[in-house]
Amino acid sequence: MCDKEPFSGYSTDIWASGVVLYIFLTGKLPFFSENPTILFDMISKEAIKFPSVGDECLAALKMVLDKDPLQRASIGTLLNTPYCDEAKTSRHGSEIGDRLKLTASGKKVSVSDVDVKDAIKERSIGYVISEKVRYGVA
Repeated sequence: MCDKEPFSGYSTDIWASGVVLYIFLTGKLPFFSENPTILFDMISKEAIKFPSVGDECLAALKMVLDKDPLQRASIGTLLNTPYCDEAKTSRHGSEIGDRLKLTASGKKVSVSDVDVKDAIKERSIGYVISEKVRYGVA
């Protein structure tokens, strides 16, 4: 996507999940610039500085942050890595399909037409990133 070539939204979502995992592990973005052109250039050309984490975690992180979208892991591949297998079982003690039993709270949320209209506003990527940094979100 940064190279202005056709791209897969699915592969881009996998990359985004890798960025989120990177943020969880390090508390910072793998690349940052307020200028989108510079940011895209960094993503395309600079090596990722991977954190010091366990081997299984590092392997999974590298799979989802592979710069080649054709080599990047799919969600199915990622979920079958030792890192995700351990995460699935250690958090709840059983497999994903069995462990989450969600129940409705019965509470209702009211959303007005104005809420919907104001939910998304057009902003430049630089504005969004700088606001996230300003408020400690990124």
